[in-house]
Amino acid sequence: MSEPVLFWIGWLVLLLLCLPFASTRNLLLEVSGWGLRLGLLALLAGGAVLWFRPDMLPAEVGSFFDSFTESWDILPSQGSPNFGMAVAMSITLVLLPLLALFDVTRKLARESSLGRREMADSVPSEPVPVPVTQPAPVEAPAVATAPVDKKRPDRRAAADAMAGLGLSKPFRVSDHVS
Repeated sequence: MSEPVLFWIGWLVLLLLCLPFASTRNLLLEVSGWGLRLGLLALLAGGAVLWFRPDMLPAEVGSFFDSFTESWDILPSQGSPNFGMAVAMSITLVLLPLLALFDVTRKLARESSLGRREMADSVPSEPVPVPVTQPAPVEAPAVATAPVDKKRPDRRAAADAMAGLGLSKPFRVSDHVS
């Protein structure tokens, strides 16, 4: 009797996860990344168990690989300890780029949400009126200034100036030894 209710609840949860909310996207990335990571670790642990106990391999695994005849050219024989480890490592190798994709998108989503928060925090909620006053005119004292060369110095002049500064400072070994 509760089966239709569970289906509708599942449908509603999936509908909410499909909507473009930042919090649901971040949650989905976190859960998917950790789920995949834990699944790969469990797969590698299962491969290690099958190394020590190859007789624990389910018969369904052998029938699955029988349907792919070219897989027997790559994989070791089914009864050997290497079989479980080879299958676990090959599946993990195929899914590692997906794990990296989850990690990168999770990091980008976190950075973009932090950037949005900083922007939201920096914008004042109400504009503050600024009083406009006319400053009193200030007379500048008459100071003789040297003529300013508007020309930008070239690289050679800058390098000569830096070399001249470096040569004027004495080099002490005790300053550079830690």
